[in-house]
Amino acid sequence: MEENKDKKDKKEEKGVKSLKVEMNDKNKEAFNIFLKEGNDAFVKHVFKGEGMGKLSYAEMRMMYG
Repeated sequence: MEENKDKKDKKEEKGVKSLKVEMNDKNKEAFNIFLKEGNDAFVKHVFKGEGMGKLSYAEMRMMYG
């Protein structure tokens, strides 16, 4: 059972690495925040504008895709 979990973890890790290869730097940074700090921190990050501003949904999508 533990052996299958290790295989699954390694497969997921490989998938994450291959995703990052195709991302630009802004998306890599946002993805790392998602992985390390969770969904709430990710959402807060992607809606944060330059300086103290906040991005609209449309602006966030233009920046992050």
